[in-house]
Amino acid sequence: MNKLKNFLSQINVKDIKPSTYVSAVVLIFTMVNYVLNIMGKPVININENEIAAWVTAIVGVAGIIYSWYKNQSITKPAQVADDVMQILKDGKITLAELEDFVAKYSETDLDTEADFDDIEKVPEDDVDDEIDEGSDE
Repeated sequence: MNKLKNFLSQINVKDIKPSTYVSAVVLIFTMVNYVLNIMGKPVININENEIAAWVTAIVGVAGIIYSWYKNQSITKPAQVADDVMQILKDGKITLAELEDFVAKYSETDLDTEADFDDIEKVPEDDVDDEIDEGSDE
């Protein structure tokens, strides 16, 4: 039993190619047919239309699950959030720095995609200048 556990723990499911899965399914299907034939039971009889329908259904369900799992970002704010997440993961900015930035800009009204575009276009050095020029002090 320990040998089986060791063998199963060494399997790298992430890097298995789709053709390997197809080969495994065909092999299992063939083996089941052989065993049923030897036992005198009716063999599994599937025509091409049924195979095509099953393959289409499996690919469709796999696509739906992948899209749901992968969290596809299609809006500009979602894409910016993905960029920020990557910057955090790369260590280019700390969580504390990001929280300070969010606190600073959450006081303003940034509720449209145009507002996000404006933030991207203003260089960091110019932000302080604009704030200073607009003050009455």
